[in-house]
Amino acid sequence: MNDFLTTEELIQRLRTQSTHEIQNKKSVQHHKHQQKTEASKTVKMIYWCLVGLFSLITLLALIPMVLPNRAINLIGRTMILAIPNDQELDAELKADVIIIKKFSFDDIVIGDRIIIYGKFSTDLYWVEEVVSIDLTNRTLDTTFGYFVRNTYSEADVIATFHDHTTTFESLVYVSTTPRGFISLVLIEVLIFGSIYYYFIRNEQEKK
Repeated sequence: MNDFLTTEELIQRLRTQSTHEIQNKKSVQHHKHQQKTEASKTVKMIYWCLVGLFSLITLLALIPMVLPNRAINLIGRTMILAIPNDQELDAELKADVIIIKKFSFDDIVIGDRIIIYGKFSTDLYWVEEVVSIDLTNRTLDTTFGYFVRNTYSEADVIATFHDHTTTFESLVYVSTTPRGFISLVLIEVLIFGSIYYYFIRNEQEKK
């Protein structure tokens, strides 16, 4: 024989079922809220790490502008705009971004290339190849195009040529110039400011 529920028992059971459904719904909502909060914290952490990283890059880009010889004596290696000697002399000479390293007279050998400033009364850096070394007088004989020979003292040499830059390194060099640095700062402020405004700031700040 089937047992039938009374009206009160039916109402009580419906109330209990409704209470369980509400509790389950709240539990699901709480779990989703926790996941959303954790995801938000992760995004904020990544955001501030990127802000710190690009702030460091910006400071490094500032060093060559405030220190002589583009900070070659501080970090040992940097980039400058110079006239390379590995180009045809019968064509128009062009400046290029190159990587230079700290000059040491005792480490120089014939065939190395050095950086000289102000050749031909210009405000440019020039790359010349070492063809002779005078250890007694500590001077170097160099040539730019294998036709004209020049003699420089140890104090005349700015740095030693290391290599040509890649496209990315050239872009990095541009950021170390005044206009490039200002552009870099403005781009960073625009990008990170927009990300913060639309995605990072708290709900209270948006109201």
